[in-house]
Amino acid sequence: VQAMYRCPIIRCLSFKRNPERRDEDAADIENEVDDGSGILVNLAGSLPPWVTDLTFNNVLNERSLRALVAILETTGKLPAGQETHGSGEGIEAVGQKQGSFRFLGIQNSPHIKQKESLWYSFFDLLGRAKTPNRPLASLLCLDLSGNDLGDKICAVLLEIVHQKDTECRL
Repeated sequence: VQAMYRCPIIRCLSFKRNPERRDEDAADIENEVDDGSGILVNLAGSLPPWVTDLTFNNVLNERSLRALVAILETTGKLPAGQETHGSGEGIEAVGQKQGSFRFLGIQNSPHIKQKESLWYSFFDLLGRAKTPNRPLASLLCLDLSGNDLGDKICAVLLEIVHQKDTECRL
């Protein structure tokens, strides 16, 4: 994280688990064995404000998604930081809040699909109508591919996106 604060040219971060390990890790994921995903989620909560694109591909389990929701809720309550400037590269993040993502991908985590309430709490971060300080209201793109979410969960997401007074910009 310290290196990213010294190198403001880094705008995107992606974490990916080897797809061949999915079957090997399936039992560990279901049993919530600590596989390092919690550390990656904690890292996401301390990224510099110019990191605006974040992807978790085949990384998250139920516990780490719950932690990500909690971390994003916390960063959404923080005030916008003071001006932050790049180091001579012409890169700036003036007045940007930490955790203000343009792109967020939570991909290939089908083992979380049965946890509807967890997905709903994640979707609440997008900005339901008249809910102030939604941390993911800045999102322009959300990639939830490979999660087998089903019609009911997708319908809830579409309802949030298409609300008349929503802050969501997807």
